[in-house]
Amino acid sequence: SRVPLLMRAHSSHPSMAQLLDTWNRMAPMGLLGKDRIGRPVVYRKYAADFDSKKLEQQGFPRASISYYNVWMIERLLQLAGDQGSFVNIVDLGSTSWKQFTRSNLRMGQAISADMKDHYPERLARVFIINAPRTFSAIWGLVNSWLDERIRGKLSIIHDQSMWRAVLQEQLFDLDLLPTHLGGKVELSYLSGHTLDP
Repeated sequence: SRVPLLMRAHSSHPSMAQLLDTWNRMAPMGLLGKDRIGRPVVYRKYAADFDSKKLEQQGFPRASISYYNVWMIERLLQLAGDQGSFVNIVDLGSTSWKQFTRSNLRMGQAISADMKDHYPERLARVFIINAPRTFSAIWGLVNSWLDERIRGKLSIIHDQSMWRAVLQEQLFDLDLLPTHLGGKVELSYLSGHTLDP
């Protein structure tokens, strides 16, 4: 598989390690815990400086980011000791309309294709929270990429009070949220080299 090759490159090539650390800062990912019915909850936050074009210019091609994304999800689920379905929460609260560039949208398309190809059954729900209002303007385009099975599992919730109510009703007590969202989970964002066996 190409993912382990990427990770071997990460451990042996300083510039690759630097690129992966940049990716993990721009789009940190972590495990919140499990919901009420025992499914792992994976959390990803896109930072205000998320810029996939910059990563590509530095030598981290979209395909490598895509493979790394799948590898990270697998490692997080492995940490949770789970091979069943999982929930994905994507936080766009730090993003702005300036980040909905062609390059970043292509990255989003690649990641949605990964979810379709690798997790058509295991992905139970996706909640996109804190989406800026400008996200609605590009939703038609984003929606066209999505597999019908993924589309039916996706909820986009702009308003914080609304997504908090939905998550509490459908998934877990709000203590399971990261501290910066008012929960009690001290989420240490993980990068590949911290997940090595």
